[in-house]
Amino acid sequence: RRYKNARGEVLMGGEAYDYACGEGGLWWVGGYQGHTVPKHEKLLKKGVCGILEEINYYDSITPDTNKRKKEFYEACRIIMTGFSEWIKMHADYAENMAKEADGEWKEQLLKISANCRKISWEVPANLYEAGQLVWFFDLWDWVDCIGRFDQYMLPFYTGSDEDKDLIVALEMKFWEHGVHNIALSGV
Repeated sequence: RRYKNARGEVLMGGEAYDYACGEGGLWWVGGYQGHTVPKHEKLLKKGVCGILEEINYYDSITPDTNKRKKEFYEACRIIMTGFSEWIKMHADYAENMAKEADGEWKEQLLKISANCRKISWEVPANLYEAGQLVWFFDLWDWVDCIGRFDQYMLPFYTGSDEDKDLIVALEMKFWEHGVHNIALSGV
């Protein structure tokens, strides 16, 4: 099957796959050994709500006669809505744990809960939020190819000691998770 972009140009390879998944899709399948490399930068720029808006847009311009593509967009909508709800479940869990906790641990659990609630829908605003969203997405899709972490996280990085600690903590979680494709530099 041949895909064409809005200008009528025939798309090849990964471009055609991106188009089939909605122009500028959320995954790139150009990795090795069949692995995917999510477009983390897109998720971080748009947030879950922006991705769902894009899915709805492409669904709205797809003719009703193209049942296969309509079903594809519905599947994407279900996946991203499920992802959002899954993050909210973590927020609820941390909030319930906070009811039994006290002191600094309680404060940390409440911060986790608030962070999860925000990123379940909105665009992340800082490294803590962005790191949590990337981590959740990689768990959700069982991603082992993180890609250019140093580039897509740079807009959130302030150079503070807290940010440096977050980068190290995320790196350790990635290694525990079995990641084998990640670029980190300059920390």
